[in-house]
Amino acid sequence: MRQEQTLKAIAKADRFNQWMFETISPHCQGKILEIGSGIGNISNFFLEKKKDIVLSDIRANYCDYLEHKFHLKNEQLLSIDLTDPDLSLKFGSHLNTFDTVFALNVVEHIKDDELAIANCKRFLKPGRYIDNSRSGI
Repeated sequence: MRQEQTLKAIAKADRFNQWMFETISPHCQGKILEIGSGIGNISNFFLEKKKDIVLSDIRANYCDYLEHKFHLKNEQLLSIDLTDPDLSLKFGSHLNTFDTVFALNVVEHIKDDELAIANCKRFLKPGRYIDNSRSGI
């Protein structure tokens, strides 16, 4: 519940969210996967720009919120646990299909962050790479 309150408070920080979007958007090309979309504070900007983006979150209540807020279709929203041992079975059709994967304010909350990053890479098309630079964020 505390996380949701924090996300709602950040949602009101229009200039901060705009800055986050403007900082990462030049690096987001093609088919995009957002890990940990929360309540859509950054997702909103991508959707407004009609970007080819799939939103995701581990929490069912956030996925429900995103689905209703943005009127998403099934293929536009995934419930992803980056440390799920059955990731290949559950998301096999999504592996190697994205040009860009990004996660803002997410990975630092995952206990096995190395596995999470490795699994993010699995969603990327062959030849794509993880940019570990901080880009000011």
